[in-house]
Amino acid sequence: MQTTATISSMDTCILDPLSNFFKQLQTLHLPEPGPSSQFPVSAPIYPKSTVLDLKHVIDASRSQATLQAEPERSPSPERISSPSSIAPSDLFRQLYAPSGKWEWMKGHDILDESSTFLSAGAMCSTYYRKGRANSQIIDYICKSWHTSKHWGNGFYSELALYKRQLGPLQGKYVPHVIGVFSGPAVLNVAMEPPHSSFWIEASTDMPLSLKQRCVDAIAEIHSCGVFHGDIELRHMLIGGDARVTIIDFQESAALEPNERVFLQPATEADLRREMRKVKMKLDFPGARQYEKEKRERCLKREQHNKDEARKTILTPDYIPRLEDVPEDDQFNPPILDMQEWDDWVAAPSLPRLFVVPGQSLQQRQSAYDTFLASLESFSTSIDPSSNPFASKPRGGSSSPVFGYFETYS
Repeated sequence: MQTTATISSMDTCILDPLSNFFKQLQTLHLPEPGPSSQFPVSAPIYPKSTVLDLKHVIDASRSQATLQAEPERSPSPERISSPSSIAPSDLFRQLYAPSGKWEWMKGHDILDESSTFLSAGAMCSTYYRKGRANSQIIDYICKSWHTSKHWGNGFYSELALYKRQLGPLQGKYVPHVIGVFSGPAVLNVAMEPPHSSFWIEASTDMPLSLKQRCVDAIAEIHSCGVFHGDIELRHMLIGGDARVTIIDFQESAALEPNERVFLQPATEADLRREMRKVKMKLDFPGARQYEKEKRERCLKREQHNKDEARKTILTPDYIPRLEDVPEDDQFNPPILDMQEWDDWVAAPSLPRLFVVPGQSLQQRQSAYDTFLASLESFSTSIDPSSNPFASKPRGGSSSPVFGYFETYS
């Protein structure tokens, strides 16, 4: 059996063999790695108090606003009348109702059989899991929100976006949500993986065609009136089919906000600024030069105008020759804050590659070949000398934000 990587001419004509993106993908050709973070997990065991998780949810939300049913509507027999009258696993099902291809998951729990750790943040942790639901095997991404921690309400706003604004983009540019489930002191949001074989984080040295796909994905999200709010290369995932999936919307905002679900407001200016950041992070053709020159011109102009103003103090009759702010700088203000600028130009880390456990070497090599074929079939006609901000958000969202989570059904 072949256990060494074979670099073909097709590899090098599509991918830069010296790039970190290419080097990370080459691990698909290596033998199965040693012990990983995969570990078996037992069936969920609910806390002794059946209202523990619900109490946290209610207390956390009431710290900033009151989350309650509409007063003029009388509760129906099916509406929950008391938190203690129903198990958390059933209660949290009302936060998000599975739809589309996952509608069959309504009323079913997932019994996990294996779990692989992916990442951890201040509010939640992410896992790749294999489980069983209604006698079917499911591979899914599990985003676990710990009820013992302060969430900052990102849980609610993210679900709200997936339910409404991002609903049409599920399975296309954002993950397809399978459902919401409760576990021991956690709330789990189950989502489809970006790909069945592997995916890799975006990189500054990946092919231009993939950068364009990332830009297109963000443009689609913006066209729905959604501001990501924390866009980084690690939040742009490239699947084994060369499709792009944008993840992590817990810090997002929208052109049509809703304080009842903690969805903060955003503006068209926020969307334009975020697209500029995306292109800077990707090292999109012309973006870095555009931003650097814009910033330098602004700093030089400000210094010149200060000097001219100083001359009027020394010589009252002096007529200052002030430079006007260009229209483009008014529409797209330069990044002057040093902390923000440092974030935009920060050196990227190595793109992380995730390979779905349990695949043979032949399966992984076949997936790699399919990935190359997907790249080869996708041609891009980007003019490197063109304005790096040709892709602009196409208006706001036309879909209304829902009022309360009780409307989920």
